[in-house]
Amino acid sequence: MDPKIKAVIALLIVAILAAGAYYLMKQVDTPRYSKKVAGVQVDSMISFDDAAKKTALALFDMPGTTAETTCNFELSQVSTLDPKGYQVSIVRKPIGITLDWKGATISGETDDEILQACHAYVCMRDGIDCTSNLMEIKNLTLRNNDLILVIDNSTGPKAMNGGFVELAGALGFIQAHLIDADKNGIVEPEEVNSSKIHIFPYIMQGDLCILQKFQDALQITNITNDTTQCNFRSGIYLQRSKKNSIQIDGRRVIISGDDEHIYTGSVIVRDIISPEYVRFLHRLY
Repeated sequence: MDPKIKAVIALLIVAILAAGAYYLMKQVDTPRYSKKVAGVQVDSMISFDDAAKKTALALFDMPGTTAETTCNFELSQVSTLDPKGYQVSIVRKPIGITLDWKGATISGETDDEILQACHAYVCMRDGIDCTSNLMEIKNLTLRNNDLILVIDNSTGPKAMNGGFVELAGALGFIQAHLIDADKNGIVEPEEVNSSKIHIFPYIMQGDLCILQKFQDALQITNITNDTTQCNFRSGIYLQRSKKNSIQIDGRRVIISGDDEHIYTGSVIVRDIISPEYVRFLHRLY
């Protein structure tokens, strides 16, 4: 065969191999699955069913950060920690979530975006239908002097002793912050006496709500068997349902599902209404 023809054939083979390699690389780099969760774009190389199985996580320390620390605490509370588990990284770049077989990247340029993407990741992984305006829950809650918390009496220990308690603690932290009018970090007696901000925890039985005893550093509610209709215009509701979701209904926040998902949803909402609370508990405030 003519040497020139051999050279042309060799060049063609090299070109074909290079094109094939480029095509394969593009296939690897191009997400196969995409969707929006809680207003955040999620791009994944693995199916979302497979992503839901990644509950053993390897998290990275975030020294000197705020939103990243809150996110890590949130993830650790609803996951199993394993140094060899699914690696979750948090980075400062445009908001989004990317997934592959090795790990997930949660991205955001601001603290709020980091937290929004973090909440969306938990919603996606745990199969919770989270409203696209999830982050509005904070302003919705802080708009009210009466901080109402309602739990369905058909829920079990995980929702009651876990989710309900987590939210009550966060509301107590919010109450203290709002009462501290001069923001000196000290709640003086006169600030407590003049405060109009109160926490009202209820257990819901059908359409009726029964007020529960409640005590924190600022408030003692001793009234029992005070029964009223559960038609409050605002508040956070924990309801048993076949559908796992976090939704906004007017001025009400509704966390629904089975016990496990109510607990997870409560942790998400806790960190939305008061992302500082969990850092305060761990002395990182």
